[in-house]
Amino acid sequence: FLRKEKYSVNTIRNIMADLSAIFNAAKYRYNDEELGIIKIHNSPFSRYSIPKKQESKKKALDIEFLKNFRDMELESQTSRDARDLFMLSFYMCGTNMVDFHKYLTDPNIKRFEYNRSKTKDKRDDEAFISIKVIPEAEVLIKRFAGDIQKRFNTQKGLNNLVWNAFKNDL
Repeated sequence: FLRKEKYSVNTIRNIMADLSAIFNAAKYRYNDEELGIIKIHNSPFSRYSIPKKQESKKKALDIEFLKNFRDMELESQTSRDARDLFMLSFYMCGTNMVDFHKYLTDPNIKRFEYNRSKTKDKRDDEAFISIKVIPEAEVLIKRFAGDIQKRFNTQKGLNNLVWNAFKNDL
């Protein structure tokens, strides 16, 4: 079974770095060089150079695109909700839907303060974030705060609303 797709340099780098780490962990566990116990003799990564990471392309959205997207007329309420949630995320410095679902409960906030779900267990400050609510976001927060938790039992449902609308409707 051969795949014909070409993999990016970063994909190859990540896979090879993982393989190297697994191999080195096995050598560490099963070999004891001080006692002369060498169960894994070869070292395939000693002469292999893992490719350098390539910088990702910038994904900044054009201001005219954002204005047109924000102002476009959409027929379904689902599409309008998905668009407005995307714009809310944009206004709130890229806040993820999981964090809106978990923390966006008060429609009258002046600052949105939360511990970012994706990284809170990896940082000493528990990934605490505080974002000033700008006027453009205030209207959307009043509309969605507390309501998205009622409409969606899980954050996955909320996330699916946004992504499916982008794939299918918008």
